[in-house]
Amino acid sequence: MPKYELKRIGEIIGKCSFYTLVINGVNVYEEFFEKHKGLYLNELKRVTGRMKLVAEGKRLPKKMARPIDSSKDYKLLEIKSKNLRIYTFHQDKTGKVIIHCGHKSTQKKDIPKFQKIVEDYVKQSQG
Repeated sequence: MPKYELKRIGEIIGKCSFYTLVINGVNVYEEFFEKHKGLYLNELKRVTGRMKLVAEGKRLPKKMARPIDSSKDYKLLEIKSKNLRIYTFHQDKTGKVIIHCGHKSTQKKDIPKFQKIVEDYVKQSQG
């Protein structure tokens, strides 16, 4: 099973904190940001702004963020721009945790991967 750690994202401040998941030493959010900042810098700024609104407790329209169906005890959320997706879940003790990042074009495979990582993370953090 992968080793998971949380790292707080300092630029997102509000009622709810955001954390990036570090999987086996790889910071999911930072790696995605670095890889895409050339071509998608404006969209990265847009999703970061939307994350700040979520942290402040604002409800966003579905074109900016949408809940992902889950039968679990935690809330899954997709924060989006035209081409980019940031997948988070709400953990009561910490806040929003960024689990996975992706593209609109890879959504169908990204969401099941995201849900699996969330399940693995929750199992690991509980026991």
